[in-house]
Amino acid sequence: MAGFGSWFRKPAPEESSQTIVKAQIPQAETAVRDFIVGFKDRTNLHYVLIFPVVHRVAVKLFVEDFGVEVALRQYQTLVSSLTSDGTIREDQFRNFTWPEVAPDDAPRTKELDELLWRLVRELVGQGLLKEAIANALLNTAIQASAKMDGLISAGFILTVLKELRDGVHTPPPEVRPEAARGTDEVTALIFNHMRDMAYLLKDRLGLEWQHLLPGMQSTSVICCIKYRGRDGALALFQDQVQKLAPILDQCPRNPPQQLPLTKLHLTNISTFNDAFRKLADDSLKNSDIHPLRVAHALSMLTMELASKHYDMNYLSSIVSSCCTDIEQGKYNFVAKTH
Repeated sequence: MAGFGSWFRKPAPEESSQTIVKAQIPQAETAVRDFIVGFKDRTNLHYVLIFPVVHRVAVKLFVEDFGVEVALRQYQTLVSSLTSDGTIREDQFRNFTWPEVAPDDAPRTKELDELLWRLVRELVGQGLLKEAIANALLNTAIQASAKMDGLISAGFILTVLKELRDGVHTPPPEVRPEAARGTDEVTALIFNHMRDMAYLLKDRLGLEWQHLLPGMQSTSVICCIKYRGRDGALALFQDQVQKLAPILDQCPRNPPQQLPLTKLHLTNISTFNDAFRKLADDSLKNSDIHPLRVAHALSMLTMELASKHYDMNYLSSIVSSCCTDIEQGKYNFVAKTH
């Protein structure tokens, strides 16, 4: 099987996006190949178990970028191209499934999935589009598995298609946090706007919530200082820490992962923090919006995201760190304005 280039095209009139994708695929393929070879050398996991993981990550990226219906149509087109000359028929693979993973290999396939997603996030953070990364994963899996066995390579693609038809890769509806019941309408609107921007930036920058939540809390502190002053803000957040302390031992534990913090991560975190602070500043330019509302919305959002993805101990540590920063003068540049 030859290289496939970009199989997936967005139904958009801007050809420039496809030019970008085409230019990015070789870079992504190099990163993917190096990763797979390195993982194989280190773990000795057989390629027949590696490539199913690669295929599943690729199809999930396609679904995230295009939606299930478009991904399904494009995989059908891909399968049609493989079966067009009659050498390979779809009905030959009716009983073909992913290879069984032995108990001894299960931890390594799980590790592969986690590390491959980490690579995807890093590539997204470098500015590569999901479409380019997904094509790189698909191309690599098809070409390398074809060298191993052309029928197995075709079987993997057909298995993905069957799973798409069966709804295996249809994501559940995304449930984003909502403002607490009883929140006034203006604060709820600010909450929703900040929440949606946070999700958008997180996706574009390839970061995790643990990278973003401290900056969101910091923005809340700045807004709080603008209407309470530094001493008032410090007292407020110290009170929050004290109220959390008695319940921490009873709360479920789900601490953040120990993720690497590269120079790229730091750059993207800084980009997020700057964008989020600007969003808050832009909101405050509206004379009808008091800093109290923005601070309240951000505090709620930070609490909801921290408790949804991690635990209350992590939330307490974020708020406690802000208290220390206030005491050490890191917010002395913020003046009381209201």
